[in-house]
Order: sequence, then C-alpha cells, then structure tokens
Amino acid sequence: MKTLANSAGVDLEAPGCPSLEVEQGFQSREPADLQGSSPEVHLKPKGPTPEALAVAHQVDSVDHPHHYARFAIEPIYFIMENELTYPVGNIIKYVCRHDAKNGVEDLKKARRYLDMMIKEAEGDPNYAG
Repeated sequence: MKTLANSAGVDLEAPGCPSLEVEQGFQSREPADLQGSSPEVHLKPKGPTPEALAVAHQVDSVDHPHHYARFAIEPIYFIMENELTYPVGNIIKYVCRHDAKNGVEDLKKARRYLDMMIKEAEGDPNYAG
C-alpha cells in the first residue's frame, strides 16, 4: 500500500489525520487525465464470508434450531418461564418440533411421556417402567 498526497496541501501525516491508502498498482492521475475514462474500482463483496456463514449455522443449530426458532416463543423459553416439569416440557418440545424434525417418532416420544404421567396420576407404582 502507498499513501496518497492531498492535492489541497493538507498534511495527511499530521497527528489525528488518517493517511489514505490504496491497493498496489493504483496509478495516480491528474483530473485532466480522467476525462473520457473511468477509473477501475475493486470492491469487496458485502456480507459474511462462507466460513462465517458456516460458523453462524453451527451456532444457530445449537442455540436456536430452525424447528424451534420458527415459533413466536421458543419452547424452551415457554417451558422455563412457566417452570414446567421435565415430562411436560418434553411433551411440549416433541409436539412442537414433530412436523419440522422427526415426524411420527417425535409424537411417539411425546406419547411416552404422556403415558408415564397418566400412569403416575392413576397411582401406578411402575409409571416409569
């Protein structure tokens, strides 16, 4: 990189004044040289790099998976805010995500917890078995 001089005579190297830098290969032109030509401009694309997107996807799949983040309130926040029990929380979790993740398998998991709760409510000592 090289530092450009200011045509107005301002000392760009003075304290508090940032220097202007351009890529190597830039050729300085006088205003008269620019008539009828367009200077080449090299822009970097805006937005995250593919590597940054991959990391963001990994974080989102842990912190806010798509099968939960699609709701106005993620199930985990609803469960925690309402201090629901583990079985009730799992029932909510599996029912909420079944159509976006594991389908009938998630509904069967929810049913297992619901069946256990029914057995417990009926006084079955083997409700967990």
